[in-house]
Amino acid sequence: MSDFLGQVMKDFVVQPSRNQVYRAKLKAGEIVECSISTQYVKLWDYAEELKKTTPGSTIVIDTELGLDDKNKFKRIYICFNACKQGWLHGCRNIIGLDDCHVKSYHNAQLMWAIGTNVENEYYHVAHAVVEKEWHVSWSWFLKLLKEDLNLEDCLGITFMTNRQKGLVESIGDILSNCEHRFCVRHMYANFKKKFKDEIIKVKVWKAARSTKVDGFQTCMAEIKELNEKTWK
Repeated sequence: MSDFLGQVMKDFVVQPSRNQVYRAKLKAGEIVECSISTQYVKLWDYAEELKKTTPGSTIVIDTELGLDDKNKFKRIYICFNACKQGWLHGCRNIIGLDDCHVKSYHNAQLMWAIGTNVENEYYHVAHAVVEKEWHVSWSWFLKLLKEDLNLEDCLGITFMTNRQKGLVESIGDILSNCEHRFCVRHMYANFKKKFKDEIIKVKVWKAARSTKVDGFQTCMAEIKELNEKTWK
């Protein structure tokens, strides 16, 4: 914004307000790229182009009836075939689920599924833009993901999440046979508000990294000995 304001002052020897500059940038963007609302109309063409150029990919657009009795965009799910095949044939049986806010005209949520390859690197599997984070949108996303990755029995598959709104219920409904675990980093972020002891922190992470049941139980016993409230 500052660079644009400086360029206007230099080229036209005027000193507009920041609000004027902001509105001018929006207008210029609409002229060059069309308005954001107009671009949403092109989503269906975009989806068809993706299907044509990336055979085997899954692109699903969901709509809802607007106040003007016309269908309007609600959600979009994308899983490229290359990502799908890569997870099926070269990744570990673990999938992380998360989301974040999309600060834009649509005011939506971006959801994604991330895998882990044999070198423990992140691997993108699928993503979606939905109206909001809740049980209905997570269920919609997971049903499509389940079909794409052939997760009918789910045996041996683990999902890791951060207790997002509606996600616990959705996994229970759609992927009931899968293991469901929670991210320790996010759990500890809440935990440390009450228990800030650095030694406890080390013990918590040691327990989380245990690869055998008896090792985990030993770590938990050490935590209990230090502070029974943290153990509970």
